Amino acid sequence: TQYRSAIFYHGPEQQQVAQEMIASVLQQKFVTHKTTGNLNNHLGVPLTLSELTYGPEVAVVEMGTNHFGEIAALCEIAAPNYGVITNVGRAHTEFLGDLSGVAKAKGELFEYLHRNDGVAFLNADDAYLRAALPSGAKAITFGIDKPAQYQGKVLGLEENGCVQLEVQKTQIRLNVPGLHHAHNALAAVAIGSFLGVPMSGIKKGLESFETPAKRMQVQRMHGVTIINDAYNANPESMRAALQFLAAMSPAEHGRRIAILGDMLELGPHADAYHREIGEFITTLPIQAVFAFGPHMKHAVQAIGQYCWAEHFEAKPQLIAEVNRSLRAGDVVLLKGSRSMAMEEVVVNLKMDA
Repeated sequence: TQYRSAIFYHGPEQQQVAQEMIASVLQQKFVTHKTTGNLNNHLGVPLTLSELTYGPEVAVVEMGTNHFGEIAALCEIAAPNYGVITNVGRAHTEFLGDLSGVAKAKGELFEYLHRNDGVAFLNADDAYLRAALPSGAKAITFGIDKPAQYQGKVLGLEENGCVQLEVQKTQIRLNVPGLHHAHNALAAVAIGSFLGVPMSGIKKGLESFETPAKRMQVQRMHGVTIINDAYNANPESMRAALQFLAAMSPAEHGRRIAILGDMLELGPHADAYHREIGEFITTLPIQAVFAFGPHMKHAVQAIGQYCWAEHFEAKPQLIAEVNRSLRAGDVVLLKGSRSMAMEEVVVNLKMDA
């Protein structure tokens, strides 16, 4: 089968959102195949490629890694023509060491593209990614703060937290809440434009895209606004989600409340990263924090007396206290690594008060 292969890799809690955005844009012009579920490793990528039996013109294939050499091996399997990395975050530092190590692991995609005359799509706002790009590599840049070929401007956040963005003289209203998705959208704009999708199609593809389950979904239950971003978490996405919560406006007498689970695979610096999250919360208008997991107790210690904050060892006790405490008008963020299953708090939400 002949197809163009747009390979996308990002940190685990956002990669599917950006992949879906890119696919939604490319579908406006091409027959497009994309990764489903979490088939992003040495077993999943071949399974995804084996499904390319109906002549798709473009394959958007998600790649994941937490060890050096994995992206290089997946590139040999998938043979991408194009690749995009939207940022370097602290996910998987347990195995990759530090941010430079994460950039090196992700940069294996750029190395492959450079060797095989491919094109890299690069977030110009990320210094680690700029450093990971091989000298002389073909690159298309996108960004907001640094000069880029596809320069975006955030026009504002709507009441539901969705971003209004301007790029290529076109205003786009994303249908997914969270300021951090602006770079995902710009990646889709850059790839779509490069492959010949007209701006009208790019705008349609981005504005019609909806958030996958448990990724920054905003819902209302019993008069409470729930921001369900429980699919996964690392320090960067946790900060972004907390900023999003801070930007939301509770109803009269309502509060901004964070219900947070551990961020996993952070290695020996895990406790320090959780303390940093607690310190970050003290800079935001958040009134209460419910914390779950052994690492999150360090966030609670860092919060100190800034706001009400309590750590829970067991989820049933956490759920019971949430049910006792929430009231109509509150805005609540759910966030944590996948195995923390923080969405169970919503499933069991009854609100005794």
